[in-house]
Amino acid sequence: MNFFDMMKEVNDFTYTENGAGAYRSTGNAVLDAFGSLGGMMHSNASTILEAFIKAFKEDRDLSMRMLFYFRDVRGGQGMRRLFRIILRYLAQNHPEYVIHNMDNILFFGRGDDYLVLLGTKCEKPMIDFIRQTIAEDMFELGRGRSCSLLAKWLPSENTSSQETRALAAKIRKGLGMSSKEYRKVLSFLRKNIDVVERKMSANQWDEIDFNKIPSKASMIYSDAFFQHVKKNYIEYLKGLATGDSKINAGALFPVDIIHKVMSDLYHPSGKDIIIQSALWDALPDYFAGKAESGICVVDTSGSMSGQPIEVALSLGMYCADKCRGPYHGKFITFSSNPALQEIKGTNIYEKVNHMERSDWGMNTDLEKVFDLILNTAIKNHCKQSDIPAKLYIISDMQFDAATNSYSYGYDSRGRRIMKSNSNMTFMDSMRQKYAAHGYMIPAIVYWNVRASKCGMFQQRFGDTDCCMVSGYSPSLFKAVIEGTEYEEVINEYGKVEIKQKIDPMNVMLTTLNNERYNRVWGGQ
Repeated sequence: MNFFDMMKEVNDFTYTENGAGAYRSTGNAVLDAFGSLGGMMHSNASTILEAFIKAFKEDRDLSMRMLFYFRDVRGGQGMRRLFRIILRYLAQNHPEYVIHNMDNILFFGRGDDYLVLLGTKCEKPMIDFIRQTIAEDMFELGRGRSCSLLAKWLPSENTSSQETRALAAKIRKGLGMSSKEYRKVLSFLRKNIDVVERKMSANQWDEIDFNKIPSKASMIYSDAFFQHVKKNYIEYLKGLATGDSKINAGALFPVDIIHKVMSDLYHPSGKDIIIQSALWDALPDYFAGKAESGICVVDTSGSMSGQPIEVALSLGMYCADKCRGPYHGKFITFSSNPALQEIKGTNIYEKVNHMERSDWGMNTDLEKVFDLILNTAIKNHCKQSDIPAKLYIISDMQFDAATNSYSYGYDSRGRRIMKSNSNMTFMDSMRQKYAAHGYMIPAIVYWNVRASKCGMFQQRFGDTDCCMVSGYSPSLFKAVIEGTEYEEVINEYGKVEIKQKIDPMNVMLTTLNNERYNRVWGGQ
């Protein structure tokens, strides 16, 4: 590292909301965006664009891959709002990146994503693409083949929403169709797409095949199915319970299910127990064929209230449920004290209800989790290979200052907090503490689920014992495992052990260079 880079690192040093040492940046703008954008589900547009624009200036190709990864409804993060904010910015400022990726908007997202291009430099190319796709869909259906889902998401003029009617009129006029022509085209295409909402509005309940319903519809419309086709739906539910029926969950995230479960945890109906348990069991298994010796550490502190805590718990439960290593069925929650969690129960409601809820909503003392692991190892004379090889720390990254070196100070809101005295990050403090007892800290995955303007990064570009990812999708478990390197080391007894090395850049590139994103145009 040259002296200028050293100065950049010193300048980037800061503190979390709770006083722990951290960095503002990893030193790589694309890596910063990869590790933070997934936690910006509800951030304002300027914050989202600031992170993306920095990354885009640094590497346009990787940034475009990352944009479509964050939108990808299958295998990515499925983030609509963030994607549309960035897409509109690109349409106004770098339209060629939208025009060359016009087909990818539909491939990775939904047809209504195109609506943000109205009133931009990309409006005409977007209308041309819709016209061409409709023509191709009509051609394919005329030969008995399937068509795209574009028509499902295009706005209708006969809806109750005034805003939707106005958008539909703009699309229709751009296509050069009359209201009647536009309505007939959408109706024909949607009939052949087999849109469940169309059958519901037409009172064709008996024609609904529950085995083919999209995952979100299974969750949203279960009460309507129970009311209108009770007998058929009960037979379907019985089939789910016995494994004879099918339910789709490919476009769902664990938090979608856990949110529903926690909203009615103590008085669920038999129908909801069957549906939500079946959806949970049908989630894509990103641990399949992989031996994982890591465990999730879930932040349940006050700053995680609302959706972030549901996301963190859902990912912790998903990892515990799906992984097949020594920590199958187990994870850790922490706020002021760590609590050891075991997944027990015959359905998802019982599993959630069984969780120990002690210390929820207190401070963010991650150090006690590291102390618990270290003290257990010391007391039981454990070898390095006995302790967890990897920790997935699912949090907003706003940890308390490590207790080995701190003083009292004030945060940006005037609260009195402990503040690190040294220029060490929280991660550096834990490395030092473990090394004093002859141990290496586990490989660490910092999984960000809530954006903050305070220090968020515990590593710099080039570190190899931790990485930072962000978002709500469990597909990141697969990316981390595949991005982990395994190194043989000699332990204190002269025996060979396997140490896991996580290069944050390698994890990101493993994700974004997946062949699925080779179709994305990132410039010449």
